[in-house]
Amino acid sequence: LGAFTVNGVLRMAAGTKMAGQVYTANITLDWTKPPNALVDASSGPIIITLTSTLEIGLTYTIKKIDSSTNTVTILGTIDGATNYALSTQYSWVTVISTSTAGVWYITGKG
Repeated sequence: LGAFTVNGVLRMAAGTKMAGQVYTANITLDWTKPPNALVDASSGPIIITLTSTLEIGLTYTIKKIDSSTNTVTILGTIDGATNYALSTQYSWVTVISTSTAGVWYITGKG
């Protein structure tokens, strides 16, 4: 159903649907949340907290969708830095969890 394995690695097929949700308030992203977080900070700054998981491979794409000057701050250790900010409309970052609690790596951004 949209996924297959190559040498034991799970791959997503082209055109696979990925769930997303629009957030307008602070939220903690954990394994129960969809992988795409669309953030509307038009009413004020928003904090997105990344879960402190030990599970490798939990992936989120977080995108600021509004044109306000309010910042979306992503809390966590991301590429060795404390926190990550999205300040312009349509800016985004994709992060993946590691085996170290609270440590995430950027796999894409724009």
